[in-house]
Order: sequence, then C-alpha cells, then structure tokens
Amino acid sequence: MSDLPIRENRLLMLRRAGRRSSPAPRHLGPKARAFWREITSAWNLEEHHRRLLELTCGALQRADEAREAVERDGAYQLSKRDGTFRVHPGVAVEREASRTAMRGLRELGFDMADVAAEKVRRAS
Repeated sequence: MSDLPIRENRLLMLRRAGRRSSPAPRHLGPKARAFWREITSAWNLEEHHRRLLELTCGALQRADEAREAVERDGAYQLSKRDGTFRVHPGVAVEREASRTAMRGLRELGFDMADVAAEKVRRAS
C-alpha cells in the first residue's frame, strides 16, 4: 500500500497525455466543451474518469446557465400569487450545480492545491 495521500494517488492515476483531446459529448455547450478539450488533451483518462468529467462539465454548464438567468431576471422575483418577493430559483440551481462541479473536480483529483503542486513538480 502506498504512503501517498489519496489525492496524490488520484493525480498519479491520471497520467499526462501527449495526444489530442477526445471528442466532447454533444450535449455540452461551447464553454463546457472547451473545458473538456483542455482536460482530455492534458490527461489520459480512463472511461470512468471521462464519465465523471462529463458529469462535471454538465454541472459547470448548468451553473453558468442558472447564473445567466439570475443576471437577466434579477436575484429576487415578485410572486404573482401573494405579492411577496422570492429568491430566483436559479440561485439554488447555481449553488447546487457549483457544488456538484467542485465535487467532480475533487474526485478527479483536480483540487487547485494539487494542480498547483503538479505544475511545480513538472517545472522542476
């Protein structure tokens, strides 16, 4: 058994790629596809990693869409039923989608501290 922490083991499982990225799933929008290409061109991912990346990209896309709706409509909306102000439903969607995306990135081993440490290791 290795003495490395779990996150470092995950980064070691994801070897650096020296090839072109794999095609992004069709349902992803332009920003999510760009993120997919960035990750898959830099790392060799196994099938279960690609599925997790797909879910993560979908969550990032959902968070962006919800953020755009809140910016367009405002964070609070007047209820037609009782005339009170309510929080835009997109606020909760953005929050949950962001959490899901962060969990996916963490599960893949792309915590910011780990990625920064990997860049330092490659530079030396």
